[in-house]
Amino acid sequence: MSRAPHAPLPVRARTLAGSDSRVAPALPGAIVALGAIAAMSSACTVAEPARPTSPRDTQATPDATADSQGDSGPELINGHLACEVGAPEGCPDGQFCETTAHVCVDCVGFTQRCGERGRETCAAPDATGIGALTGGYFVRDPCDPGTACVQAGVLARCDPEVCIAGETRCISGAKISRCNASGTVLSEEACAAGKACYSGACEPIRHNVLLIFDTSGSMNDYVDQRAAAACGRLTKGVMQSATAAPDAVSAATTAGGLVADLRHNLTLPTDGTGRGGFVQIHVSNPGRYELFFTEALAVTVTSSAGAAIAATPAAAPATCSIAQTRVAMDLATGDYTLELRATAAVDEVAMVLIGALVGGFATSPNTCEQDGSPCLGAFPACDDPANPLAIFSVAKNVFSEVVATAVGRFSQFALQRFPQREAGSNPASCEQGWYTVLPDYRMTGDDDARAAGAWFGTNLSQTVVVPFPVRNTLENDAALLGWLDFEESLAPSSTGCATSSDCGTGRCGTVDGAKRCFYHRDEELRAVGTTPLGKSLFYAGEYVRTRVRIDGKACANDGQCGSAGYVCREEKCVDPYRHCKEDFIILFTDGEESEFQEETSFFNPVVQAQRLAFGLDCQADGDCRGGATCQDHICLGKDQVPSDVPRVTGDGFGALAAPDGTPISIRTTVIALDTRTPTNGRVAKAGGGAQVDVTAGDPETFKQLLFQAMTPNFKCQPEDL
Repeated sequence: MSRAPHAPLPVRARTLAGSDSRVAPALPGAIVALGAIAAMSSACTVAEPARPTSPRDTQATPDATADSQGDSGPELINGHLACEVGAPEGCPDGQFCETTAHVCVDCVGFTQRCGERGRETCAAPDATGIGALTGGYFVRDPCDPGTACVQAGVLARCDPEVCIAGETRCISGAKISRCNASGTVLSEEACAAGKACYSGACEPIRHNVLLIFDTSGSMNDYVDQRAAAACGRLTKGVMQSATAAPDAVSAATTAGGLVADLRHNLTLPTDGTGRGGFVQIHVSNPGRYELFFTEALAVTVTSSAGAAIAATPAAAPATCSIAQTRVAMDLATGDYTLELRATAAVDEVAMVLIGALVGGFATSPNTCEQDGSPCLGAFPACDDPANPLAIFSVAKNVFSEVVATAVGRFSQFALQRFPQREAGSNPASCEQGWYTVLPDYRMTGDDDARAAGAWFGTNLSQTVVVPFPVRNTLENDAALLGWLDFEESLAPSSTGCATSSDCGTGRCGTVDGAKRCFYHRDEELRAVGTTPLGKSLFYAGEYVRTRVRIDGKACANDGQCGSAGYVCREEKCVDPYRHCKEDFIILFTDGEESEFQEETSFFNPVVQAQRLAFGLDCQADGDCRGGATCQDHICLGKDQVPSDVPRVTGDGFGALAAPDGTPISIRTTVIALDTRTPTNGRVAKAGGGAQVDVTAGDPETFKQLLFQAMTPNFKCQPEDL
């Protein structure tokens, strides 16, 4: 193409930041290559006479005067933005100050750029005086068909198009091809370990980890039951009074016989060292004991034989302000002498000795007002997440932190509770919120059939509250955390009502003078009812079988599969990398099975764990799952012995399979909170997992162990795909 006549080299005007303008030497009669100047993309914002090629292709007269702008805007000369070399105010970003015309231009010399209109070449400015110039703008210089504009420094070349711009494709399971933005370069990229190519992108191959969260009423028990019991005794307990003796010998007769579980009001006499004295306690049953006092005291414990007993001071319970001193010790049956020394001027102190927690102690805040133990706060938060009273609150804290950390790795998560349904018409309470347990602690419609019917899909949300994501690239952490955030609320719907009976599971309320049905806006886990572990495992298996592992399900497109990793091929849902994924259940509980306690029942948790992981009865190895073999007509896992396996026949439902018969194996790990029941150990063994013991009193270790259970590593390397 022809080029505009070369003009004197313009100078970049000083920027608003005040950087110095630099004037390059003019190169008359030569083409100037400005390697130090990037391609320009912005244009002047002033209006100019129209012309076919550019809004600034006009000739100004040498005696043109500056347009009058006053103080309302920048100075213009013949419609061009005026500039002065070296002045503090410069041209807009991407423009330059032409030194002869003293106006801003888009480009200088022979420069090119790739823009929205394709390739563009600079029509170099030709100035004859102040405000008088032609050029200084870009004009279209399109590439030939089949080529695309590619920027190369200050020039733009036309390269052949070899692919669809921006498109990515799967070359293999472990490699993708990627076309650049111009469609001129096709490159290959390997997927990282633990990822595979799905629909043109490297996506993580994620295991399925289903979290079953114990929502039984016992989860409302106190984290620190001894402290809660002591608080109740110190506040409202049966009281005995005594005066501390001046020495250990007389304590046996004047201040002796003090026993566990009663409140003792002690008078502290004055001796030569301050307030203090000796009392004697009697222990009937050996074990771990703790002393609580209402004042700050130094405590020394001596046996009747004169031996010093290790008494370990512990932090006073934050949830019971009345208890100021706490001391723990292991005591055998017998009498012990306590030497008490007040650290402040006090005359009396109340004391309680707490031993084994037996009947008569409050175990949860539900009866706090009657027994004097600490109470929960107001609904809906109820407990203080930073200083929780109940083990349920500790568990929600721990799961929240682990979920937030574990999401995005090589597992995806779903959340299941024990069966409940919305009950918005209930009076709000911390124990059950706006929910209610279901009859017999099972899903609506459950008729004890060994395969779920239509009722299961209809009422699935009664137990599975957060399903797995439907794609590998989707995350559901916000939904998971929403059930664990100590917030619960209802919101009005558009449905009108007269009474709550018109609202089904909701409640009838008034908004803006109109009656409306209110339903959950923010849902929350609540702990109420018993511990149906067996049915919960059965529901988990049916969820995976019917919604997650869907090999062979009929489909017309990928979206109809609705399970992460599955694509529609030949009208059937398939997961190309199924062999790289495993299925896990994390069964978190503080107790043991409450409904089907005998291992002869199909719905016993040991039976269900065995069924989900390995299968029950068999005729051949092909009837078993998870690498188990058929021995003596039972499926025996690699690490199992026959006594680990319950002898229950499946009657055709002894193992899980996908719609096309592909075997399904789900391993169960039991996270046992403050419980040591042998049944849960058998559940873990039958389920091919482990029993992990945690305590609400040590949330940090709880978090570490839960994280380990929830985050199995990837299974396949790229060469395995």
